[in-house]
Amino acid sequence: MRYLRGTLDAKLMYTRGGDSQLTGYTDADWGGDPDTRKSTTGYVFRKMGGAVSWSVKRQPSVALSSCEAEFIALSRTTQEALWWQQLIEQIDGKQAIPIFCDNQSAICMTRNDGCNPRTKHVSIRYQFVKDVVEKGDIKLHYIPTDEHPADGFTKALARQKHSQFMKLTGIVG
Repeated sequence: MRYLRGTLDAKLMYTRGGDSQLTGYTDADWGGDPDTRKSTTGYVFRKMGGAVSWSVKRQPSVALSSCEAEFIALSRTTQEALWWQQLIEQIDGKQAIPIFCDNQSAICMTRNDGCNPRTKHVSIRYQFVKDVVEKGDIKLHYIPTDEHPADGFTKALARQKHSQFMKLTGIVG
């Protein structure tokens, strides 16, 4: 209740001079649900300095590694990016949407020619994301965890980190 009382005036803020490029950020915890060991996917898309789309969702199956959990999150984020891309294409023409991920192994999976034995069970998601990257619809980039706007969707944050999360997602107040 204290948190709710302290954030009554919080609102999304967009800036005129903010980045006009739609940018996605994806994150996942690994086995964060203590009962089912399922992971959580979190993503946010920002434009003009503020969040325009976000989601936090429990993953449908148990991931066998943190890389797999991040890749499942990346797959879901890519689906959302494609929806946004179709909308933006009507206004500004086709643009590759940058997506930032804090797991270098998940990014590397999209650049390899095939799944390795430890990740072959995620092959359909792998092929989907790899195909979208190869077509140039999205561009994947690494971002350190401490600069990651989606980090607050997948774990509890200390007060200072939470304030940074609010700022990175464009929430003020």
